[in-house]
This record gives sequence, C-alpha cells and structure tokens, in this order.
Amino acid sequence: MYPPALTKRLFCLLMALATAIVLPSPVAFSQEMSLEEAMTALADFEFGKSRAPLQHISEAVRAAAAEHPEIEHTASELEALLSDMLAADISLEAKRFICRMLGEIGASRSVEALAAQLTDEALFHTALAALEQHPGSDAAAAMVQALAEASEDARLAIVEALGRQGHPDAIEPLTGLLQDEQDAMRIAAANALAAIQEPESCRVLLSEIADADDVQRLLLADAFLRCADVLCETAPTAVEGVLEQLWTEDAPTHVRIAAVGALMQCRPDRAPNLLLEALQDPCPIYSREALMLARRTTPDDTLIGVLSALLDTAPDERKPALIDVFAEVAGPSVTTSSFPPLLKSETPAVRRAALNALSVLGGGTKVGLLLEHATTGPADEQRIAREVLTRMPGTGTDARLLEIARDQRAEEAHRLRAIIALAERRVEEASPTLLSLAAHAAPSVREEAVRALRTLASPEMLPDLLGLIVPRGLEPIREQLPMTLAQTAERIPEPEMRAQPIIDALDAATRREERILLLETLGLIGDEQAFEAVRSYPETTDIDVRRAMVAALVRFQSPAALGELRAILFTERNPEIRARAYSGYISALRNATELALHEVNPHVQTAYEQAKTVAAKRDLVAAVTQLPSLTTMQLVAELADGDEVSAEAVRALLRIAAALAGAYPEEAREHLEGIIAREDVPEPVIAEAREALAFMGRFEGYIMSWALAGPYYEPYVMAEALFEYSFPPEKDPDLGNWRILPTLPDAEPPYALELDRVLGGNERVAFLRTTIHAPEAQEAVLELGTNDGCRVWWNGTLIHSLNVGRALTPGEDTLPVTIESGENDLMIAVFQHGAAWGATARLVTPDGHPVPGLRYTPALPAI
Repeated sequence: MYPPALTKRLFCLLMALATAIVLPSPVAFSQEMSLEEAMTALADFEFGKSRAPLQHISEAVRAAAAEHPEIEHTASELEALLSDMLAADISLEAKRFICRMLGEIGASRSVEALAAQLTDEALFHTALAALEQHPGSDAAAAMVQALAEASEDARLAIVEALGRQGHPDAIEPLTGLLQDEQDAMRIAAANALAAIQEPESCRVLLSEIADADDVQRLLLADAFLRCADVLCETAPTAVEGVLEQLWTEDAPTHVRIAAVGALMQCRPDRAPNLLLEALQDPCPIYSREALMLARRTTPDDTLIGVLSALLDTAPDERKPALIDVFAEVAGPSVTTSSFPPLLKSETPAVRRAALNALSVLGGGTKVGLLLEHATTGPADEQRIAREVLTRMPGTGTDARLLEIARDQRAEEAHRLRAIIALAERRVEEASPTLLSLAAHAAPSVREEAVRALRTLASPEMLPDLLGLIVPRGLEPIREQLPMTLAQTAERIPEPEMRAQPIIDALDAATRREERILLLETLGLIGDEQAFEAVRSYPETTDIDVRRAMVAALVRFQSPAALGELRAILFTERNPEIRARAYSGYISALRNATELALHEVNPHVQTAYEQAKTVAAKRDLVAAVTQLPSLTTMQLVAELADGDEVSAEAVRALLRIAAALAGAYPEEAREHLEGIIAREDVPEPVIAEAREALAFMGRFEGYIMSWALAGPYYEPYVMAEALFEYSFPPEKDPDLGNWRILPTLPDAEPPYALELDRVLGGNERVAFLRTTIHAPEAQEAVLELGTNDGCRVWWNGTLIHSLNVGRALTPGEDTLPVTIESGENDLMIAVFQHGAAWGATARLVTPDGHPVPGLRYTPALPAI
C-alpha cells in the first residue's frame, strides 16, 4: 500500500511510539490496541467500521499537543508521520481524519501535505479547515497560492479561511480582490480583511469605502463596521464621516444601528443625543434595536435622564422595552417618579413591565405598593408582583415586609403575602416574629406563619415549636405544624439526632391529639430512628392513635415497614384500621421498585391473599404492574381469569408480560398469546399484545435476560471517581438489591438496555447479571457496548475494565471468553457520567456467528 521508503519510515517511527508512549490520565487509550495497530487500521478505515483506531490516534495527538510530561515523542514527530501518511494511497475517510488531526497538531511540516489536498474536491474543505488553524505565514501563502487555480466557489472559501486565519501576509492579496468583477468576491475579501483586525487591513477598508458610491458603500458596510472600533483610535475624523453616511434612513436597519453604535463609541460626547434620536426614530425596528445600544452604553446621569424623559413621552407600544432597559441601566440606586403612573397605565403590557422593573428599582418604600398589586388586580400582574417581592434587593425590603407582617392594622391579605415573601426570601431573622405570630395572631396569619417557619426555623426553635401543640387554638395550625416540625428537625446537623426531639416529646405526651400529631411528624421525618420509634410505640386501645401509627408506617418505604404493615393485616381487628393498613401496604409495595425481588415477592403473595374486596384487588393489580416478575405475572393471570377485575388484570398482564419479554421470553410469549386468544379482550389490547410479540423478534441475538442491582452512588462523587470504589455485588455477587431488569417495548434499538429510563439519575453505577446455560464448552466472543464506562466479570473473574465517557456503540468492545458446559455467570457494572446510560451485550462465535444452543435467565440470588 505504501512506497518502500515510506513503509520503512512508518515502521520505525511506529515501533518507537508504540513502545515509548505512556498514556497519561485522563487520556484513556484502549488497552487492546497499540498505536501501530491503530495506524494500520486507519489506512483502510471507512464509515461503518469501528472508530476505536481513530479514537486511539486522536488521543495520542491531543496528548502530544498538550505536551504532557509522560509523552516521550513530540508533536512534530507525529506531524511528520501523519503528513507522510496523507500522501500515501489510503482511504478517503482516513485522509479526512488525518487532515483534522493535522489541524490540531500541525505546524510548517504539514502545510505542504495539506496544500496538496486542496486540488482534491473531496478533501478540499477538510484540508482548508486544517490549514486555517495554522497561524504561520507559510499556511497563508499556501492558501493564497491555491487561489489562482481554484474554482469560483473554492476561491470564496479560501478567502473566508484567510480571514479566519488572520495572518497579515494575506492583506495585500485580499486588497487586490476588492476590485474583483464579482460582488460576492468583493464582499468576501472585505469581510476577510475585517476579520484580520489589523490596523493595516482596517485602513484598506476605510480607504475603499470612503471613495465608494452608494451601492458599493453598502456592499462594504458590514465589513467596515467590524473595523470601526480599530479605526476610531487611528483615524477618528475619517471614520466619523463614513459612519454619518451609513447612518441614513435609506440604509438597512442593521447597518444603521451598527453605524450609530460605532459613532457613539467614536464620539462619546455625542452618545446621549445620538441615542435619544435613535430611540425616537419613526422606524419601530430601528428604535427597538437602539435599546440594545443603551444596554451596552456606560450609564451616567445624562443617559439615565434621556431614558427617564422618554418614559413620559414614548408611545405605549414602545414603553415595555424602554422600561426594561431603564431598569437595567439605572440600577438599584436610581428611582423615578414615572413609575406610579406607569403602574396605573391602561395598557397591561406597560403595567407588567413597570412591576418587573421594581425588582431592580424598588426597595423598602415600594413594598406596600407591590403587596397591593400582589393581592388584587389581574392574575398575571399578581404573579409578577409576588415574584418581584421575592427577588427585590435590599435589607430595607426585608424590614418593611416584617413590619407589615406583624402590623395588626394592616390588611390581612397584605400580612399573609408579606409572610410568604419573607419565607421565599429566606429571611431567617424573621423567625422569632413568625413564632410569636404562630402563637398569637388571627387564625389565617398563624397558619401562614407556621408554614413560613417550615423554611426559616432553626433546630434550636424546636422546643418552642413543640410548645404550639396545645389543645386550645391548635386547629388553625394543625395541618401545617407536623411538616414544620419535621423539616425543622431535618436541619439538625447530626442525622442520628434528627428524630430525637420528636421522640422525647412523644414519650412525654399525655393528650391524644398531641400523640397523633407527633406520630405523624415522625412519619414525615422518615429515617430509621423515627421508624423504630413508631414501630415500637406501645400498644393502645385508642383507635385514633392506632390509625395515626398506621398512617405513619405507610410513609416509610422500606422492607421493615412493609413487614410491620403485613403484621398489622394479620392482627388488627378494627376493619377501618385494617383497611388503612392494607391501603398503605399496597402503596408501599407500589413504590418498592428498588427492593430486592426476594424481599418483594412474599409481600406480593400476602397482598394477593389479603385482597378481599374488589377495590383491594384493583389496588393490588395497579401495584404489582410496577413489579414485573414470574410471581406477579402468575398472580395477575389468575385475577384475569376471574370476573371481578378481569379487564384491569388483563391490561396489567399485558404490561408485565411485555416487561418480561427479555428476561423470561417463553413465559411472556405464552401469556401474550393467551391474551390474543381471549374473546373478551378489546381490539386495542390485542393489537398491543401483538406488537409486544413482534418486538421480541427484533432482539437480534442480544442478551435481554438480566437481573439488575443498584443504583449505587456516593454524594458529590463523580462517576470517574466511583470507578475506584467497591460496591456490594463486587464483593459478593449475591449481595445487592437484585430484581428483574424490565424490557422497554419502545427501546431503540430494541436490544438496548436503557438504564437511564429504568433508574434515572447521574454519576452512579448499576450492575447487570445473567446466567448463560450452555449445552457444551466452546470459545466465544462477548460483543459489548456501554454508555459510559464498565467492568465485566466472566464466571467471577474480572476480564474488562474501562473508565471512560462514551456513547453507546453496540459491539464496541470485543472480549474473548470460554463458555463452560452448564451454567456460566456474566456480570457487568455500567457507570453513568451524565445524560444517556445504557448497554448492549451478545455472545458470538469467534467468526461472528450466533452461538448455538445458549439459553439465558436472570441471575437472581437464591436467598
């Protein structure tokens, strides 16, 4: 493929690189491929082949370009190698890739090789993009030389590249192109000169546009305006004259606005008058664009005065935008008497803009006005006023809100809104006043004060908050107080102490209402300490207290809470409490999607046995639909054969069977076909069952039968760092919350294991495990794709480890394995770096064909 001399040179350099380059972190080269192998594979690379060689080379290039201390060979050595390879007989895709790499790493050595590709239409744009990244004069000279023989379109592209490259040597040839016969070429040359941003290139444009007629002046206007700031320093008078010519009513709006902006920069003394004139221009588009100039202008009293005067005189349709700019330019130190009238404008858009502006211009003196708008008037203006109260700066605002909150003479609606604003503004200094209001105020004010303390109260206030639990006067705050107590307790720094104040109060409580409220609070806190206190609370004959205990237990989503509720089902005689316990049991079961299957199944069986009513059976069907397993599929199938909830059970059976299509294909197929054969099933349900069966035929030999454990994560630890941790399934494969990985009937491709949709979250890891049943021993290849990094264990031995962020590419990793006769164990840890998260896996023979006779089942521990 290569000439003999080049072959020898490539071999020597590749051997040196392959043995000497040490890969630095975070550069992550493939462990299975040397640089020599990557370069060899690159020579005949085409789209559709593995991109691993390209990734390997690009990482080497970027590491060398960064001059990492552990890279022994320099960027120039790689540049020489790639330049020589570019001249060889290699694939088009390989040449394009090399051009991109030379754009990143190349210097003068690669210019000749890249310039030679400019005559190849297929490589022209890639080679040109690489050349423009070279800062030197030799690259500029090569592009200028290519202009002579290039096509018209290619010449335009080269001119644009010369501008982006920005070398002063391009100024002279570009100047000559300003006299080209084609308007497109003259415009391109002018823009390129402007892009170079050298005083010389900008003076060329000034000279050209100063002598141009009206038509040519507009052709050069955009380029000239990009140079105006450079020219203002060297030729202000000449520039001002041209800008005045461009600032006419006949010019396009974007040219006019850019011209007046440049003129304001060149002549700051004229800026206020220029801006005022622009803001009052009859053209609404131009005057609106002029507002952007006001935003970019350094504010001073003159500018603020100009904008303030316009607030009174501008037409209503222009006032909203003008108000926004005034607030931004004036800032919090300036107020205006214009705003009260604007708040009463007959135009809703003006009123809304004026309200929004008070978030910058307001302060303590505007609180009363905002409270009025926050409690009366149109709904959208109330919303804006409330948002402004939340974000308006200044301690004066806090003080005025607090003053109104405790003022008994103020309107009750204003007091309530002031309390809400204090909470939203996180004014912790308001807590003592709010506590006083929670104990002694009008009922609605007490309720709002307790709700605000949910956000603002410190843990030290818990005793005072507990003191609010008194029979007389409890009613207005009864619904809010448990959540306020719970959230205040959760701010205690020591997690193991958060429930203790509530437990102590419960132990000392003597009144029924007090005990009920504290049990509810413990349920809201929801930690292990709170659960133990509720679980072990002494038995009582008080039905209301027992009901509160059950209600609290329902809030704990844990195997232990399910066990407690299960025990109540067997022992409770009061039908009301028992019904509440069953409802809570089902609710907790519905949310048990991350519990291990061996923990869930006994509860599913109990819930099935205890479902005595039609309503209970419907609740059961809804819950177990979220928990696909052979157990739930069988139970729902039995309910589907009955009369009471048959329709709901058939739909649930369809969902469960579709979710188990990968894990247990034979059983799922049997139930799906059974649904299709039924005469009492609506056609849409039958159609969905047929779609599920058809979907099963699109797995293409990929492994779909998986047990799932996780997700595992550490607070504030990124996925790359999680790679250094050890999680339960790594220590013992039978540990972990193993359950069935459901098949998603709309996954794309169908065999993709989309963990982001099943588990969600970022910066975490999940484990997949399957048992492979083989009739005989044989060699095979595991084709694996993961997004992102992974670890792979085959029959308990770690065979692959890759800590990278990457897109999901099926078969990207090919791992040779030995399949033993009988059962084989495959476990994969898939790390999530953010966004998508998934995997694909299948076993093939060494020559790429399906392995005959294999059967898969989820590897669930026998516990």
